[in-house]
Amino acid sequence: MKDRIFICDLIDTYGELIKPSRLVFLKEYFFENLSMVEIGEIHSVTRQNVYSQILKVTKQLKEFEKKIKFLDLIKKYDILQKNFKNEGINKTYTAAEVSLIIKNALED
Repeated sequence: MKDRIFICDLIDTYGELIKPSRLVFLKEYFFENLSMVEIGEIHSVTRQNVYSQILKVTKQLKEFEKKIKFLDLIKKYDILQKNFKNEGINKTYTAAEVSLIIKNALED
């Protein structure tokens, strides 16, 4: 389930960087919950072709995240934002404290 949510986040974040024609199967599979067989029937291709395309585009999206790390940055921002609400925004944090807050939150 986590992987499925992660892929959906990748599509939302980096989908504009992929040709729309390459995203069709991915969106139908992840957003419309169609099976690979159903997608294949709709587009007159084999289930294997659908699987292969989903795998290739998913890999490409993961490579974008590996290089750009935008989702990772958003996750860290959310962690800090929650911590500031809990600890009080008026406190001054050192870089080491910020790193420790993020490290501890990511371990949970």
